[in-house]
Parts: sequence; structure tokens; C-alpha cells
Amino acid sequence: MSFLNPKIEIALNWIDKTTAEEVRAQCALTLKRQKCGKPNLTKQEIEALKHLKNNKDIVITKSHKGNATVILDKLDYTDKVNTHIQTGPYEEINKSIDSYE
Repeated sequence: MSFLNPKIEIALNWIDKTTAEEVRAQCALTLKRQKCGKPNLTKQEIEALKHLKNNKDIVITKSHKGNATVILDKLDYTDKVNTHIQTGPYEEINKSIDSYE
């Protein structure tokens, strides 16, 4: 199984097998020598994100306006969603969504 991008593999199919294997070996060597970049988060920030992700009492979602992330209490979020559905311009459909009548 190859680790290369599928488009590169397609290109390698057009050349002889020996050359293709040499290209794969050179790519593997280059990837092994590649240094990983420094993380842009501290260990404390990473731990905080893990804690938030594992917390089942909150909902993490995108803000409706702007490019922001919002953290809400799960019960408050559920109440707001239910209120929005009940008071919004929605109509209950009693038919199966598979029927085209």
C-alpha cells in the first residue's frame, strides 16, 4: 500500500516500475527526515481543550454571527433549540419524507 498522494500514484503508473519505486523510496526518506513543527498551543492549553471536549455538560458550536466559537451549557442550549423550533415558522409534517405527494 502506498503512502503517497493518489494523484502522484497515478503519475507513477505512467513510468517504469524501477523508477517509480525509486521515487517512492526518495519520498519516504524525505518524509522521515522532515522535522515536525513546534505546536502553537502550550501543554496547558491542550489539556484545557481536552477537558472541554470531554465535558458532556456543554455544547461547543460556531457563533451565528462572526468567526467565533461559543461554549454553552447543554441544558440551556437544548431549551433554546426547542423554543426556537416551537416559536419559529416551522410546520410539522405528518407524511413520510420518502413520499412525493
